[in-house]
Amino acid sequence: MARGLPMTGFSLLDASGAEFGRLQQEDGLGARLAVAGTGAVIEREGRSRYGMLWEGVEALLAEGPPEKFRVLCSGEEWEAGLSLLRNTASARGRKGRAGGTRRASPAREGFLFLLYRLAGMRSRAFLLAGR
Repeated sequence: MARGLPMTGFSLLDASGAEFGRLQQEDGLGARLAVAGTGAVIEREGRSRYGMLWEGVEALLAEGPPEKFRVLCSGEEWEAGLSLLRNTASARGRKGRAGGTRRASPAREGFLFLLYRLAGMRSRAFLLAGR
């Protein structure tokens, strides 16, 4: 019998509610993203290390626990963190905060990665609470 509320996938919506992509979890080891006709794969490379390939090219590396971790994306280094209680994800680099856009950019890739980590963290919390 399955317990909790595991994340299997969900639609990515813009501010007007129109779908612009999809995030699909894969067996707790990573995820697939489909955004604006392109695709990305997020791979878990150990307990707290992740990589993102966008159209087969390494786009992002992340390492550290969910509360505070380091992200390298397109030559930029960000400090990021997640808060399960507040349901928030944040990232800050030398150029300011990360944000999401519809076109390819380090900010969009970072934003989608933060969304993946936050959804995964929430899923694990539901599973642990169901034990």
